[in-house]
Amino acid sequence: SETLEKPLLVEHLVAMLKRGVATATPAPVAREAGVNRLHALCNGDAALVAQLARTFRDSMRVEVARCHDGLASGNLDLVKRGAHALAGSAPMFGADAVGETARGLEAAAWAGEPLEARVAALVAAATTADRVLASVELPA
Repeated sequence: SETLEKPLLVEHLVAMLKRGVATATPAPVAREAGVNRLHALCNGDAALVAQLARTFRDSMRVEVARCHDGLASGNLDLVKRGAHALAGSAPMFGADAVGETARGLEAAAWAGEPLEARVAALVAAATTADRVLASVELPA
């Protein structure tokens, strides 16, 4: 279990996600469901699927970093904003675990509950989603 220190640098988050991605193995059913959902949304356009997956992965990293930074600085508005963005967007990309975890994090932030474990769970879910979505990208 790794932690990110403040000041949070996106490069450090990306490196941590990549280390987790190297060891995380998503369930085949989850991978297939996410990829199929993306293809359906894009009418089977593989280039568009790849572009959207790449864009979402970048956005997901930013929002996870926002949640982590908000937790580290005690700024609950950052946590709420990042979690809310992911709760809405992740399911559209088949990243259901990210969406569910983000919804729980947002609700906990609003309720004033402890957030450390929830942010860690969000990082773990995002690591898996990042790996799954990387598999749908076309070579640059």
